[in-house]
Amino acid sequence: MADGAEAEMKVISSYRTSQDIHGGAGSKLFVILKKAVADSVRTPTNAGVGVGMKSHLMDKMVARELRDFNATHAICLDAKKAASVGLGHREQKIHEVLDPLCRFHWQDVLDASAEDYWEGGECFIEVAFGDEDPRKVTFLGHLDASQVHVEIENEDDSELYHYIVDGEGGESQTRVMAKWGDLAALKARFGIGVQPQPDGSAEGADPIPLVALRNANEVVRTGTTALAGEIVDSEVIHIRQSTNRSRYYGYPDYMSAVPSIELVQVMTQFEFDFFFNRGVPEFMLFLLGKNIGQCWDKIEAMIKAGHGPGNSHKTAALHIPGSPEETKVQIERLGIDGSADNGFAEKSALLDMRIATAHGMPPQLANIALPGKIGAANEGPNAMLTFQQRKLGQCQKNFSRMLAVTLGAKGITFAQPEGAAAKLSADQFLGKGAKPMTDDGVPQFVQPGNGFNTILDGMTLGAANTLASMREPIAGSARNPEDGLLGGARDRPAGDPRSTRRPAAAS
Repeated sequence: MADGAEAEMKVISSYRTSQDIHGGAGSKLFVILKKAVADSVRTPTNAGVGVGMKSHLMDKMVARELRDFNATHAICLDAKKAASVGLGHREQKIHEVLDPLCRFHWQDVLDASAEDYWEGGECFIEVAFGDEDPRKVTFLGHLDASQVHVEIENEDDSELYHYIVDGEGGESQTRVMAKWGDLAALKARFGIGVQPQPDGSAEGADPIPLVALRNANEVVRTGTTALAGEIVDSEVIHIRQSTNRSRYYGYPDYMSAVPSIELVQVMTQFEFDFFFNRGVPEFMLFLLGKNIGQCWDKIEAMIKAGHGPGNSHKTAALHIPGSPEETKVQIERLGIDGSADNGFAEKSALLDMRIATAHGMPPQLANIALPGKIGAANEGPNAMLTFQQRKLGQCQKNFSRMLAVTLGAKGITFAQPEGAAAKLSADQFLGKGAKPMTDDGVPQFVQPGNGFNTILDGMTLGAANTLASMREPIAGSARNPEDGLLGGARDRPAGDPRSTRRPAAAS
């Protein structure tokens, strides 16, 4: 550098980049999920109801994406689905009769419906009827809960409502479906019927146009809504998780876990950014000397080469022309050396527990490994018993009762591939024929009003009580829970590896 020339300062700007692994769903997630609540809050029944389409209590599409970003939340939803209706009806005839009416089979409809039920608080099943017999079922299918909305028809009658079913992707036509048992009445309310003949009969007549029997002045006066689409010959079975937040929609039970899920997302994003950007300088590098400018481009390229996965902790060598007396290298460290001291593992374990707690899920069933001696008091079987009685049984009874009063109602028949139409009774859906012991000698965990198989089948109530009370792990023991609790050390059977005394002599 010539004498008197102005010194030049050069700066490398190497910013920490962030690759969003959650698609932006982590920002104010709880607010986003509940963004539709304000539109759904209405006045009490005696004050009338708001006419028109009711918004869902939550954004179901965001809720659907939520499970893709948290393993604990996903396994809790999966366990609830699989352990509630995923085991199928006790009465196998239900499956035999309904399977031919489904796109795949009846269990597939149940599984998809249960996924909506636990994920968004409710599910919808379409029941299509034939032309010859208005109460003969010809098709059963799952309706995407995010595409189904309740629409109130009249502000003076909260029970006059129907369902609006949007087409997939917004390309298909919107359909109108009646609630269960209301198809004929819905058509009558909106003037869709058969043109009466001069003699009073209606045979062979074309349907009356939609507006033919509607009086515009009457519509305005009574506060009646207009149809949003074509009425089809289908009725909707709506099964919801009961809530005091709405008279028409359900609400999921895990919403208190959303802040914890969001925190896990932020923590995971931080860890991802750390390893993805480990080569980004976390120090200040000072290079002093007149020959630095000759190799500045190489220095800049060397530092930026540490970006991206697989480039952390790389080694580089650099030769700066000149004598050591003319060059000075100074490094000031500004960042931490690693992420092991940020408590990610401990915080993640705690948040996993909080998420499982919000779901009402025992940690063992959510694949959460607990510290310490696990199984010393048979926590696994006890957790299954508690989970069945407190959470799963309520869902199974809900599905059983709703299917009993709809598909099991009198007058409902089901088209079959061969032969006459079949019938199913309400008792079959409610499992009233279930016994504590099957004809094959397999114990069943029978709950009144529950027509589904349970995760406790194969274990009697006596064995379940023994497991809940015994203080040693059943694994590795020669004891049979059916024999009950031990009265003393001599009550252990011969061959029990934990036996310390000879069995008591037979009297």
